[in-house]
Amino acid sequence: MDIDDFEDQVDRLGEDVSAWPEPSRTQALALLKASAEAREVLAEAAALRKALGPDPTVRAPESLTDRILAAAREADAVPQVGSSRAVRPPANRWRAAFAAVLGHPLRPAIVLSACFLLGLVSSLLTADQPRNEARLGLAVSVFNELQ
Repeated sequence: MDIDDFEDQVDRLGEDVSAWPEPSRTQALALLKASAEAREVLAEAAALRKALGPDPTVRAPESLTDRILAAAREADAVPQVGSSRAVRPPANRWRAAFAAVLGHPLRPAIVLSACFLLGLVSSLLTADQPRNEARLGLAVSVFNELQ
């Protein structure tokens, strides 16, 4: 192992040579005995780790969960147990229904069905009256069988 490989191993595995995998550990210990530069690299890595300090654990404030839940309850229209707040209706029911349909997993089937029904109705309205009644009867019978 040369000094460049040793620096790379120190960067990747840390300055604790005893925790390195076996082939690298043996070679690193031999290099440390023979090279002052390797000992200097190891000392610099240890000094850098000490300067950076231990891993700071970031703790959330104790009241964070309560604040998140309170904000969710205020935004949500569902009344809580023991609450006298009424459920507020959506601002625009058609918009809410349209958004629910567009987000539905069966959206392609819904769009295809709507196109089919639109084509069926337009063909019934554009044809002459006697054929129109026959088509309407056929559409009603198909619809009744589907239910």
